[in-house]
Amino acid sequence: MARPEITGKRGPEPFSLAERLDFGSFSVREAQQLAGVSNTKFYNDVKAGLIEIIKRGRASAVPGPSLKKYMGLTTDAAA
Repeated sequence: MARPEITGKRGPEPFSLAERLDFGSFSVREAQQLAGVSNTKFYNDVKAGLIEIIKRGRASAVPGPSLKKYMGLTTDAAA
């Protein structure tokens, strides 16, 4: 088996914000900054069920689609 060649290139470009909102996730701090809310308001909204937090080991993450809905960037077709 041949060793992979190290070229010094970083690899593919990072995901865009739109892609992360559709398919990715954000740290809690990133989500708070994007939504423009304080720590207290954010966690009160989590408690109220307005936004979802998932655990990844010790870290917490906010799914992109949940953040998108929280920020009002989507419209519910079912509603």
